[in-house]
Amino acid sequence: MEQQEAMVDWLKSNELLYNKKFQSYKDTKKNPFLWEKIAEVMGVKLNGDELKILYNSLRTRYTKLKKTKSGDGAPEQSDRDEWVLNRFSFLTPFTYEVKKRTVVSVSISKHCYIYN
Repeated sequence: MEQQEAMVDWLKSNELLYNKKFQSYKDTKKNPFLWEKIAEVMGVKLNGDELKILYNSLRTRYTKLKKTKSGDGAPEQSDRDEWVLNRFSFLTPFTYEVKKRTVVSVSISKHCYIYN
């Protein structure tokens, strides 16, 4: 858990890894270097790619937890869920909900012409 705390603190100071407004957000040369650097600094047994996967997993969990209901209809949150919500709250301005697409049914008879 201490290592994940260190990762979150490091992420906060490296906004270009989660802020899409930065030009270097999609820099395929710089970003992998940063992930490798934090793995080295943290002294973890993970490489940069594995650390990025861990971050993506925690970020996804954070956004899903943000969407859960509050009040009587909500399941009780674990200590881990509370930790994720609290520690990743700095991502709130950089995350947004993508509206679900709906399938529209169209009557075929209105748009289909039969030619003989």
